[in-house]
Amino acid sequence: QLLDQAISLDPNYARAHAIKSFVTNNLASAAGTPADLARGRAEALQLARTALSIAPNLPIARSALAYAHGLNLQLRDCLDEHRTALSLAGGDPDVLRNYGWTRSSIFGNGDGLRFVDEARALDPLNPASHQAHVDVLYDARRYAEAVDYSLALQRESPDLFQFPNLLGHALMMLGRTDEAAVAFEQGRDERSHTFGEALLAARTGDRDVALTGLAALQEREGEMASYGYGQIHAQLGDKDAPFAALVRAWEVRDFRLIN
Repeated sequence: QLLDQAISLDPNYARAHAIKSFVTNNLASAAGTPADLARGRAEALQLARTALSIAPNLPIARSALAYAHGLNLQLRDCLDEHRTALSLAGGDPDVLRNYGWTRSSIFGNGDGLRFVDEARALDPLNPASHQAHVDVLYDARRYAEAVDYSLALQRESPDLFQFPNLLGHALMMLGRTDEAAVAFEQGRDERSHTFGEALLAARTGDRDVALTGLAALQEREGEMASYGYGQIHAQLGDKDAPFAALVRAWEVRDFRLIN
């Protein structure tokens, strides 16, 4: 509502259009049907383009367009726009963070770390700065470093630690399953709790609990969480079900496929 008020007062406020594009995309990610998702993604894309029509060299507008392309799984366009945003950024931590985070998601080799860490140095009181740092470490399979950083942040600056699910995944990959269960339980919503519990049960061989959790997720989320279903099936050791789930994830444009 505040963004709408800002745009109403000043329709040429390019930054407001760009920020609204990010927010619209994040809200669309919780859509219940492919049609709802597509509508939200289309609106977010148009908002980013409107911002750029007003201010073609506004870094955050370029970053918003990159984000929109990425969530639509148009990865070449996504990276091209991120690079353009970066060339214009002039030390904008949001632009730096978004680029490094996206590179990490797509390539998983850790080369986005220098960008997210530059953003962290510029914007240390933003929880997203710390989550991005840990997420890049996780994508690069540097699980022990991801856990150590997360636990230190949780202990020393608990207000900045807002990613228990990510910590749970890193702990799970290290085989620290009891600690992972605690981290997943700290997730911010029921969906996160259920998914973490099902994934961990699959990882530890408790097939009944994993399938019960999977069924609960499917009833709650429908086909919109197909990527997550593929993860659970993969941890169960199934051979065909994970690929079927990923195919459906592509068909419904589950943004998690960027990983």
